Amino acid sequence: VGTFRRMLDSCLLTMASGGLLRYAEKTLFKRLAEPAEIASAIYFLADKEQSSYITGQALVVDGGALARLGTE
Repeated sequence: VGTFRRMLDSCLLTMASGGLLRYAEKTLFKRLAEPAEIASAIYFLADKEQSSYITGQALVVDGGALARLGTE
């Protein structure tokens, strides 16, 4: 599950050394995930109708950050 924004993130982002902001810039969407985006992925895997034939998989929800690793 990717990094997602919470209510406290604005405070943490301003106090931190910019690590989360640098991570967000590496995603294809140039932002952190919203909680609803992470919840949608969890719901998909938990729903027997939608994921009935999926076994033993990792669903990467990272805004494309993993896809960009080899391009830098």
